[in-house]
Amino acid sequence: MRRRFTSISIGITAFAILTISGCDRFSEIFFQDLYAAVEAVQTSGDGLLVVGDFSRANGEEHNNIVRLNGSGKVDEEFPVSVDGGVVYTVTLASIGDETVAVIGGTFTSVNGIARTGVAALTLDGTVVNSFAPEPAPPGGGIVAVRKVLPTGEGTVLLAGRFGIIDGVAGTENMAELDLETGAPRADYTPRPSAEVYDVTPGLPGTLPARHVIVGAFADVGGEATPYAAAIDRAGDSVAIVANSAGLGPLYRTVARNSRAGTYITGGQLGINSADGSPYYLREFFEQIETLPDGTFGYVFASRRAVPEPNAEVYAVAPFDDGGYLAGGAFSSVELDSAEDWRQAYLFAADAGGRFVSSFTPLLDGPVYAIHTSGSFAYVGGAFSSFENGFGATPVESAVIRLDDSLKADPDFTVTLDADGGAPVVYDMVTVAEFE
Repeated sequence: MRRRFTSISIGITAFAILTISGCDRFSEIFFQDLYAAVEAVQTSGDGLLVVGDFSRANGEEHNNIVRLNGSGKVDEEFPVSVDGGVVYTVTLASIGDETVAVIGGTFTSVNGIARTGVAALTLDGTVVNSFAPEPAPPGGGIVAVRKVLPTGEGTVLLAGRFGIIDGVAGTENMAELDLETGAPRADYTPRPSAEVYDVTPGLPGTLPARHVIVGAFADVGGEATPYAAAIDRAGDSVAIVANSAGLGPLYRTVARNSRAGTYITGGQLGINSADGSPYYLREFFEQIETLPDGTFGYVFASRRAVPEPNAEVYAVAPFDDGGYLAGGAFSSVELDSAEDWRQAYLFAADAGGRFVSSFTPLLDGPVYAIHTSGSFAYVGGAFSSFENGFGATPVESAVIRLDDSLKADPDFTVTLDADGGAPVVYDMVTVAEFE
């Protein structure tokens, strides 16, 4: 069956309650859409920016970032070298009338120019000199920017593990930066207590904008809200996401399934009460409840069974028919209590949440990024070979483009290499979608 894809993902915990103080506040949150991308891929014809941990692309030196054209070939008109660390995230934003790529990671320089974990590039590969924020190292560690998210207001949100930026108090682990100057917004100080893995924007509209963050933190601004919280545009924690017992702090990816009206979460999420085994994927719906204190709340409760991978899920992307793709480090998927399907690294589920047994790709490494757009899905990670099924001719590539029948395009290929280890693709973004 042919299908089109959607490309929205959100961040929320496996079981969560957003508490609010009354009907008006409840309406604000109820009608807000929690969506964003964790290690996203966004596609178009003008070229795919690929970031991660690698040294060469198709045999030519390309440190941690490369641009591919519409056929998957390396675009040599984008001469960028990112050094001193990896690139975890890339997004596109506007500075005036110009579109720029903003990258985040653990790097220390771009094209020989000092940059600590975050930088902006023009689309010809020039470093934007005016955008030079300086995050301080966190206590006992290095700067690691996990997510850069444009707000549409001339700023970007920065999230990850870092100390205060440019000496501005309250900007550790999450900050809002002016795109023209790189300066942090002094009145936006959420202060998560530890690393933030993802930031998800609310649905644009008449309601006040807010974001949900997920990560390894125990509190935000001194308010206990382990692993997830809702932050308004003033930087205040406006709704706590309270976790049930046993949930873990490793939320890698979460996707909003618009057609099914559910949320799909991936990562190391918690422990099954029945047998004590960990679980890595869950699907939830929104349930309205009156909380014990008399306020209204947002409850995310299990809607239906999902396939159970046996290790972490790093990426989820929905189809517009309600199904989805999921990728990660797993080697098998449990379909029910009596059957395991030895499907490694990538699988598809249909609109009923059932495993699609006709999609049996063979990969030689984990999947870290999936993006769906129109008739294509793009997949990246730590693999170098992909087969459409047993006996099929392998497609030797570090990034795979799937068509609407979930077959890999044999002409879209790129080979990546890394000095001293295996190459990894962490994120991807394209240009024309934003112009």
